[in-house]
Amino acid sequence: MTVRTPDSEKDIVLFRPSWTGSGIIELNTGSRFQWKSKNFFNTEWYMTYENGENVLNFKTKPSFMKLYVRVEIFRDVREISMLAALGMYLLKIMHDEATMVSIMASA
Repeated sequence: MTVRTPDSEKDIVLFRPSWTGSGIIELNTGSRFQWKSKNFFNTEWYMTYENGENVLNFKTKPSFMKLYVRVEIFRDVREISMLAALGMYLLKIMHDEATMVSIMASA
């Protein structure tokens, strides 16, 4: 997945996911971050620098049709708004997929 500015072909963010939903986030500035789940139920996610230093935490509250997220900022980096928005987008995708699976399984 990539993030681009409007009317541009230049990637400013590249997300390389693994099969678990975690992955590597690469910024065009050269900064790299890890996106990982903290628990088995995927209710807590975090972004860290490659060295493991925490940048952002995302805590979700389980709900069937709505997504509730609490974001905690641990490091003030220049791209913090973009990273927080990316994390929320990734969580929204996962929540929507889980909701669709639940709906299909109950049909």
